[in-house]
Amino acid sequence: MSGGGRLALGIDLATAGVRARLLDVDDGAVVAEVRSALPAPREVEGMKVQPAVYAQVVASLLDELAALRRAPRAGAVVRALSVTGTSGTLVPVDAAGVAIADAVMYDDTSTAGAEVALRSVSRGRPIAMLPRAAAILGRVPGAAGVASPADVVVSSLLGHAVPMDTSHALKGGIDPAAAHWDLDLLAHAGIDPAMMPDLTRPGVVLGTARTGPFAGAEIVSGMTDGCTSQIATGAVTSGSSVGVLGTTLVLKAVASHEQLDPTTGIYSHLSPDGAWWPGGASNVGGGALQNLVPDFPGWNADTDSALRAAWHRPSLPPVYPVPGQGERFPLPQADLRFQAPPGWDRADAIQRAALVLEGIAMVERWGLDLLGADRTGHVLSGGGSRSAAGNRLRASMLGSVVAVAETRDSAHGAAVLAATALTHEPLAHAAQRLARRDDDVEPDGTLVAMLDDRYAAFRASL
Repeated sequence: MSGGGRLALGIDLATAGVRARLLDVDDGAVVAEVRSALPAPREVEGMKVQPAVYAQVVASLLDELAALRRAPRAGAVVRALSVTGTSGTLVPVDAAGVAIADAVMYDDTSTAGAEVALRSVSRGRPIAMLPRAAAILGRVPGAAGVASPADVVVSSLLGHAVPMDTSHALKGGIDPAAAHWDLDLLAHAGIDPAMMPDLTRPGVVLGTARTGPFAGAEIVSGMTDGCTSQIATGAVTSGSSVGVLGTTLVLKAVASHEQLDPTTGIYSHLSPDGAWWPGGASNVGGGALQNLVPDFPGWNADTDSALRAAWHRPSLPPVYPVPGQGERFPLPQADLRFQAPPGWDRADAIQRAALVLEGIAMVERWGLDLLGADRTGHVLSGGGSRSAAGNRLRASMLGSVVAVAETRDSAHGAAVLAATALTHEPLAHAAQRLARRDDDVEPDGTLVAMLDDRYAAFRASL
C-alpha cells in the first residue's frame, strides 16, 4: 500500500455499470478498482426504466474490493467515500430510502410534454426531473418519495434516507445557492413537497457507514458524474474547461458567477468551494457512434489512420449526430433527430464514423463558445479521449492545444471529493494535486482551416 495509507473510495453509478475506485489520499495512487455491469434500460409502459439494483450491486462490489490482494486490510483504512451518478435518473423509494420499483432514466422522453408546459414558469432553471418525479409518484402507490441512484446507495450504507445533494437535484428547478426546492414549481408539477427529499450541498459529511466492509467510513455528499469527471481531470480552477466524451458529451467550465440560459441549455453547478461550474450536457457522444454506425470496426491503429484520411477528404456534408430523439445542449430541441445526408447509405463505416465524430467535435466547439470558455485551458476527458485520432480532431476543431486527462473517471473524481473530508483542503487544490494528465495534443494544421469551413456550414444548416 502506498503513501500514508489513508484511502478514499469513489463509487460511480453509470448507465451501463458501476465502478468503485480506492484512491490513496496522500499521493493519488489508485490502490484498487472493481466494476460490475448493470441491467440494460428497457421500455416499460412507455417509460425508459432500469431495475434499481444499485445498492445490491455496490454491496457486492465493496465485498470484492475489500478482498483484493492489493488491499487486504482495505476496510480498516478507507476513511471516506462518495457516490456519483447520472443527472436526472430517479428511483421511487420507501421512507428508509430503499428502492421499491424501477428507476426512470435521465433520457426518458415520456414526460417531455409536461416538461415543456412547466418550463414556462421555471424562471430559466432546468426542470426535467420534476415531471419525471410526478410521473413516478403517480404510478408507484407505495412510494414515500424519489431519490437519485446515488442516494439509494448511500441510504443503504447509512441505514436511513438521506438528503439529495444540490448537484444531483439541479434539474429539479432548484436554486443551488439557496439549496431548497421551488414550492411554486412543485405545485405546478403536481408534486407534494413532502414527497421530495431534503437538499444538502455537495462535499458535506452525511454520517458514517453502518454496514459493509467499510463500516465507519465517512460518507460525503456527492455530485453528478459530469461534475466528478471534471474533478478527476483537475479542471476546476479559473479559466479551465473540460469536455467529457462518454456515451454523451458533457462540457463544463469554471466561473465566478452563475450562468443560466434556457435557450441554449446552459446551467451551473455550485462546487463545494463556492465556484460555479457552468456547462451543458449534449446527447451526442459515444452512444451516437454506436447507434448510427453499428458496423464501426472499433478503435485500433488502422482505424485511426483511416479516420484521419477521411477527415482530410470529406465526402459528405456535416451532420448533427444525435443518437435518438431530442437534444439538450447546445441546441435544446425535444424533437431533434439525426438527418442522414445524401450519400450516407453508400458510405462505408469509416466515412460514416468520421462524419459522426466530426459532428461531436463541432458540438463541443459550439458549446465552449456559448460558455465563454478559453479554449487554451480545455481538457479532454471521458472514454472517448482514449482515441489519439479523435483527440487530434477535437484539438483541430478548436484550433488550440488541448490537454488530455489521464485521471478521467467519475469514480476517481468522487474519491477526490471524499478525500477533502479527510484533508480539509479546498476541492480545487485537492483535484489538481490528485489529477494526472497525458501529453498535450496539438491541432493538425492542415485540418484547421477546412474544419473552420465545415463548422460554418454545420452552424448554417441548423
